[in-house]
Amino acid sequence: MKRIMALLLAVAIMLFTASCGKKEEEKAPEKFSFTYEGVELVPGEEFDQKKLPEPLSRFEVENCALDGMSVEYDYGDITITTNIDGDKEILDIIYIVDPNITTPEGLALGDDAGKVKELYGQDPKENQELILKRGNTCISIYVSNGAVDSIYYTVA
Repeated sequence: MKRIMALLLAVAIMLFTASCGKKEEEKAPEKFSFTYEGVELVPGEEFDQKKLPEPLSRFEVENCALDGMSVEYDYGDITITTNIDGDKEILDIIYIVDPNITTPEGLALGDDAGKVKELYGQDPKENQELILKRGNTCISIYVSNGAVDSIYYTVA
């Protein structure tokens, strides 16, 4: 009986120590999102402007492609475009316009093109848009003169 208990204890210790060395792999989020002023913004989802501070400007424009209206909010450091769907506004595009604003992964306007590969695993081509997709969302990154020139989020 002592041998069986010792054997079971040894097996339990081996299993426990074997699992201790394994780290759970971090999963990439299913969608690209951007947090602004503590509010998570996801392209394609409903947008509630009341959760954000007052924009510097807001204007509506007819959207011929969607046969409806679009609204653009200018916050100074980002610009948000939505589409009106009945009584809801659906987030369409988030433009980062201030180099002090970073993506959740840490990319900012003006960063070296190498940082894009480091953070997103893809090497951007000079003067071409790099579009990365997660679920029904995208982040678009444009590089010119070796530096990130524009970053924006859209619906895929």
